[in-house]
Amino acid sequence: MLTLRFHKELYDGFVLDAAMRTYAAVASFERAEVGEYYEVRLTSSGRHPEQRIADELGNYALGASIEERTSSVRDAAYSANTKSPGAGE
Repeated sequence: MLTLRFHKELYDGFVLDAAMRTYAAVASFERAEVGEYYEVRLTSSGRHPEQRIADELGNYALGASIEERTSSVRDAAYSANTKSPGAGE
């Protein structure tokens, strides 16, 4: 079993849960919130080394968290730029 820590400023909890579901066929996971971190306990189902699964899970979760934040910022910028003149006045 490996224990991984993901800082909440960098990782979105919903995305981390989705990453764990994605890799559920090769490992089991337990997630807890510990202070400023999500703590994930990973146990390989036996076919793949735990460290490899941990590395892939971290990459997936970080990439998806960045995409989530980027799309939120992009959506906010789009909304701000498409308001009609006088809207909200």
